[in-house]
Amino acid sequence: MKNSYLVLPLFLMVSFSCRKDKKGNTIHGIVKMKVEVSTSTWSNSWVVEITNPEASKQGFLCDKMFGMASSFYPNCSNAVFVVNLPAHLAKPNQKILFTDWKDISGARPAPEERIAHELEVYDAVIDP
Repeated sequence: MKNSYLVLPLFLMVSFSCRKDKKGNTIHGIVKMKVEVSTSTWSNSWVVEITNPEASKQGFLCDKMFGMASSFYPNCSNAVFVVNLPAHLAKPNQKILFTDWKDISGARPAPEERIAHELEVYDAVIDP
C-alpha cells in the first residue's frame, strides 16, 4: 500500500511532462480546402498548409521535399489533413494555430508514405 502512494505521483508527473513537451510546439497553418471525395480516406477533412514546418519537431511531417512540383501541392512536408476541424475555422484561407493533436494516419505502404498525414486536432483556434 505504501508503494502505491509513490507510484501515483510519479505517474502524474511523467504524464504531465510529456504532454507539456508536445503542447510547447505551436503549429501555425492556413486552411486550404475541404476534401470532397466521398470514397477517400480523408473525406470531410480539411487540407491545412503548415506555415512553420519543422519535421524534427513535428513528427507528422516528413523531411522537406525539393523540386518544382512540391511547392504547388500539399504533401507530407508542408501540410496535413485535419479530420475534425471546428465549423467556425473550416473556411479557405483561415489562419489557425494548434498545440494538441493526434496523428491517426497509422502505418503506410511505401508508395503512400509521402502523402500528408491525418490529424485529429483538439485545440485549434484562429491565429491572430
